[in-house]
Amino acid sequence: GRPLVDRVTIFQKEMYRAMRDVSDCDPVTANKYRDLLHAVHHNLWQLCIQLKKSGGLGQDLPWAA
Repeated sequence: GRPLVDRVTIFQKEMYRAMRDVSDCDPVTANKYRDLLHAVHHNLWQLCIQLKKSGGLGQDLPWAA
């Protein structure tokens, strides 16, 4: 549960950093990063929902209120 969320969150942060790095010089690549980040964000959200449903860890997730 939690280690997977941590790894996906780190990947997401690295992708945002990469997108920012190329946004001015290569807008096409930045757009591809944006598309990929949308999918990563959606999958992370789904993982959060599944962990909350399984009865543990939901309260431990950084975005769970």
